[in-house]
Amino acid sequence: MGKKLTRRDFARTSMAAGAGAAAAVALPGALLGKESGALAAAALTTGAGATTTGTVTAAAAGAAVARRRRITMPPLVMYGGMNEFGDGRDALLENTLTPAGQTPPNYRGGWKEGTTIPVEYYIDEAIYAHDERFLADHFWFMVDHHSRIPKPGDYFVFEFGRGESVIVLRNQAGEVKAFHNVCRHRGSRLCQHGFDEVRPTEALPDAKPADKVLSMVQLGASGNTPVFRCVYHAWTYDLDGKLVAFPTGMPNNFDASQHGLHPCHVKMVQGFIWLSLARNEAPEFEPWIGNWKAVADKFDMANLKIGTRLKAPTKANWKLVVENFRECYHCFPSHTKSYSVVHQIYGDPNTATDEQRSRIDAEIAKHGHPARPRGPNIGQQGYARGGDSPTQEASGGGMGGGGPMGSHLKLGYVTGSLDGKAIAPLLPTEKKWDDLSYRAVSGFSTSWMMAYNDHVAVVRFTPRGVQSTDAEIFWLVHPDAKEGKDYDAKRLQALWGNTYREDRWICENQHLGILSSRYNARGGQPYAAQEGGPASFIQWYMREVIPSLGAKQTDVV
Repeated sequence: MGKKLTRRDFARTSMAAGAGAAAAVALPGALLGKESGALAAAALTTGAGATTTGTVTAAAAGAAVARRRRITMPPLVMYGGMNEFGDGRDALLENTLTPAGQTPPNYRGGWKEGTTIPVEYYIDEAIYAHDERFLADHFWFMVDHHSRIPKPGDYFVFEFGRGESVIVLRNQAGEVKAFHNVCRHRGSRLCQHGFDEVRPTEALPDAKPADKVLSMVQLGASGNTPVFRCVYHAWTYDLDGKLVAFPTGMPNNFDASQHGLHPCHVKMVQGFIWLSLARNEAPEFEPWIGNWKAVADKFDMANLKIGTRLKAPTKANWKLVVENFRECYHCFPSHTKSYSVVHQIYGDPNTATDEQRSRIDAEIAKHGHPARPRGPNIGQQGYARGGDSPTQEASGGGMGGGGPMGSHLKLGYVTGSLDGKAIAPLLPTEKKWDDLSYRAVSGFSTSWMMAYNDHVAVVRFTPRGVQSTDAEIFWLVHPDAKEGKDYDAKRLQALWGNTYREDRWICENQHLGILSSRYNARGGQPYAAQEGGPASFIQWYMREVIPSLGAKQTDVV
């Protein structure tokens, strides 16, 4: 049981415990939980659902896996709607529909495949609440890269939904762990939020009091600390989530070992941190990482570091954000100064002729990158996708064979910069420019990355409310690269930062538009032939998520 400290003890130590300075601070041994014995051996990864009360036996873990609910996934679709065949073409609508001769499911409200869904699925608070609970129980979210928390005591807060948040930290043993950001006493947040900027009225963005006469001390959204101390009643937890100190007054039979922080499921892939907020067993993990691991392995991303990041909170429902991500029907009209400059190598897909394409293909072939044949879901003269880009199979096979698939950049471009010129040192695994980019996406398109020879752009989308989605981009660079000397943060951000700012405009404007009484006034509107990406996602949503809408929920776990 943790040692009880008097309020006078806490008064002497509260400033040190709450400051969150990078350097370790002097605290009473009891406050740091030194009586708990030696820490575990150092490790860089944790298993899903690690607890503070012991190790789950292999038998119990096996039973847990058996109890998991397996949900199907929509087809794998890259940014801009690139299909799962890796042939550089759109996922087509015709291939997402129930095959001819088979009977489609009976969808709620008589919804028809291949059409948009009614507005209530985007704006109804009860439906959003159902979405949020479904995602928490069945999804894995890529939240960041471990280079953000390199030292013991480093932490950051991941925010999800309307009120959930998770403290992601590195403990004294070097492990990455995650705990729900809520005190086990009466529910106060241990750390303030940084992304949504929702905080106590008297608090500044760095969590300090707006007025120095106030005595409050609370941790901010990121930093370094030896312990997490609740601002309310000073319950204090160590870096393993253990309750190590609390004021006197609890019942004599109070067992501190049963009141550690609630752990969150954690997985690591090449330095990327993945969380599941499932209340019981986490969902299967392997289906989520798809080709993510293949691309991350190719560039040994665990040994890269974050060069810069951009937050882009978006005032639109999460489904609109994901739908936009999964098609490039909009790319040439909407991204003529950003994405299209680098990745639409044939120019306007609606006007480019076969002769123009053949000429460009011939030039690309001179680079040793012949265009791959079209995939089985593309007709011989099918629409060339908005982000049309011939692909080159890297060593190790294609997307289905464990190796990443590279897409050719615009002729004369060596990387993902607006002028096509290098913007950072070559990554440690790269010896030369290959004129390709490599895409990877998580299951359900909630995170995505594009890797170039000198950097990697990584994007995550996180639902926050019925009209709120967090979007964040961070860029990985060579571990020895120095900002201001080896790369300029603004140049690094330009391509994908500007592309998403344009996407944010699109999504927010669409959310405003669907509020009109004339949206879907005569039933669902048809998706275009090359919008199989969003169409397949909505079909999955209506088949997997909506059927349980209205079912009795319980928070007891």
